[in-house]
Amino acid sequence: MLSLNDPITKLRLVGPANEKALNHLGIRTIRDLLNHFPRAWEDLTQIQTISEIRPNEKINLKARVRKIADHSARFRRMHLTEGLIEDETGSVIAIWFNQPFIKNLLQEGKEYYFSGKAQFYKEKLQFMSPTFEAAKEDTIHTAGIIPTYELTEGITQKQIRYWLKSCLPLARLIEDYLPSSIREKLGLPNTSYAVSQIHFPSSKESLEKARRRLAFGELFLFQLALASFKQKIKSLSAPRILFDVALVKKFVASLPFRLTSSQRLAAWEILKDLAAPHPMNRLLEGEVGSGKTVVAGIAMLEAAKAGWQSVLLSPTEILAWQHYHTLQNLFEKSGLQIALLTGSRKIGSPSDIAAGETKIIVGTHALLQERITFKKIGLLVVDEQHRFGVKQRMALLREQESSLVPHLLSMTATPIPRTLALAFYGDLDISVLKELPQGRKKIVTRLVKPEIRKTAYAFVRKEINNGRQAYVVTPLIEESAPRPSSPSRGEELKEGAKAATVEAEKLKKIFPEFEIGLLHGRLPGNEKKNIMDEFKSGTVQILVSTTVIEVGVDVPNATLMLIENAERFGLSQLHQLRGRVGRSDLQSYCLLFAENSGQAALERLEALVQSNDGFELAEIDLKTRGPGEVLGTKQSGYIPFRVAKLSDKKLIKQAKEEAQKLLEKHNLEDFPILKQKVENLAKNAHLE
Repeated sequence: MLSLNDPITKLRLVGPANEKALNHLGIRTIRDLLNHFPRAWEDLTQIQTISEIRPNEKINLKARVRKIADHSARFRRMHLTEGLIEDETGSVIAIWFNQPFIKNLLQEGKEYYFSGKAQFYKEKLQFMSPTFEAAKEDTIHTAGIIPTYELTEGITQKQIRYWLKSCLPLARLIEDYLPSSIREKLGLPNTSYAVSQIHFPSSKESLEKARRRLAFGELFLFQLALASFKQKIKSLSAPRILFDVALVKKFVASLPFRLTSSQRLAAWEILKDLAAPHPMNRLLEGEVGSGKTVVAGIAMLEAAKAGWQSVLLSPTEILAWQHYHTLQNLFEKSGLQIALLTGSRKIGSPSDIAAGETKIIVGTHALLQERITFKKIGLLVVDEQHRFGVKQRMALLREQESSLVPHLLSMTATPIPRTLALAFYGDLDISVLKELPQGRKKIVTRLVKPEIRKTAYAFVRKEINNGRQAYVVTPLIEESAPRPSSPSRGEELKEGAKAATVEAEKLKKIFPEFEIGLLHGRLPGNEKKNIMDEFKSGTVQILVSTTVIEVGVDVPNATLMLIENAERFGLSQLHQLRGRVGRSDLQSYCLLFAENSGQAALERLEALVQSNDGFELAEIDLKTRGPGEVLGTKQSGYIPFRVAKLSDKKLIKQAKEEAQKLLEKHNLEDFPILKQKVENLAKNAHLE
């Protein structure tokens, strides 16, 4: 007798090579295998006849093998297996290439189900390499709704279906973590039924019933984890930083620009949170250039005047530098000490930080690993990272006077669609900056065809001769390079993509009269800073870069953005890149180069040409490329849904409501299995 926790090697025909391949898919036990749900299903329930065969159309047949033979093809190193199959309406030749074992699997005179496409071969319509299975009541690969699984090298669909079918009876042992009251209320089947039917559904109706049950379960667990985390946050103590109205009014009045109405609203929401006795957990979401740093700066000023320190963490050194300079300018007249701590640069005294004299500390996430002593951290601002749990915050509290948990403000320039926010960010309160500062002009975006590239370069030359500057963005750092161990976001190597190092050399020949700089994630921190300083000062006219300039880089004189291989980026990422220009009252332009792209890619890019609305573009990305693309590879974090989809809006809403109701009426201790699942999920999602 097998059990759910038995290793997969206990299954028949799982050898060492199969075990290694299955491990690569995260499958080590029989329980893991049962939880490896299909990614799609093929409806092969409709059995047709040989007379209905049409070229290049999928067909399912029940036919008898009349004759089977094999031979080698002339003038080729190819082995052919041919079978004459027939039913009451006619006969057809089925042919398999380089699969000599087929002859031993098919018996003359026996009936089989066949599934595949017919094509013309040697001027005859023949059944090409069909899948087959002996005609019987309980089939695995044909004559039903057939599952298709995510695979890895060394595993076939037939193998994984065979192993799953053999251990499917064990699904009855899977514990149901969903309270029976919720199952009955929503009309959901139990887990064992759902797992059985998701793999080998008896009908379309049972498949949908199983999918709905498992999808709700995933969504419910995640919403429960988010709601539990929110409850936990509210049970902790944080510094009460009271709203100093006079201080904020004076600071806002001193700014050389007028705050937008959404900046004012967001600042008010944040300041109200800071005055509460429990930690703030807020996401400040705003378009590129919408002024998030100013809003965060108001909160930092409030904290500083109340005697607390603020730490601002950035994903890159370039962005940390940018924030440091922005805050220096904002607080130039306030007398606040600001420190910068990155891997390659340190400004400010550690003793001043430890004594609490330095009120604002800007750095990369390396700050968490360094043994830096703080006096009293009251506010933590994190840029472009939405998940930042209690344990990570506690790491900053080592050797400081206060044991209170800091308030957390996350910032993102990635517009998050409403369904995504509802599904993933239930633990965060969200503030949105909707408008851009006054005087900003709409960025003119154009999709450049290969035949007019020279015309585009002439336009670039004209703009630079008028005193402007340009970015050129490529998806790669260099050609034929080994994959970096920890590349910056978007700098992974992709076949056929353009490389920054090569593009920089090419542009030096095209624009010999201009200074061209090169920037990418593998450069040492000091080199990055020097190149950016040269670009900001105007010494460098064209900056060739990877997506390391995607967030935070602010050069008002740069009015041109050229993006190579634009089809390789998501719309949200392209929108972020485009936001590096248009940061003054000068007219700016974004030129998209997408050579050898298909119609679907060009239509997607046309959406960027037509729209400057990040939320609209994020919705398109969500539909066409999924949540990981909208959030970006570093921001997506842990996406725990294998069955649930973001189009399941009704289920998402139900799951959130039921999770909140359960926590209002019960303690998770009342549901041990559910509690364990929620804790495991929270750990994987870094909600701790």
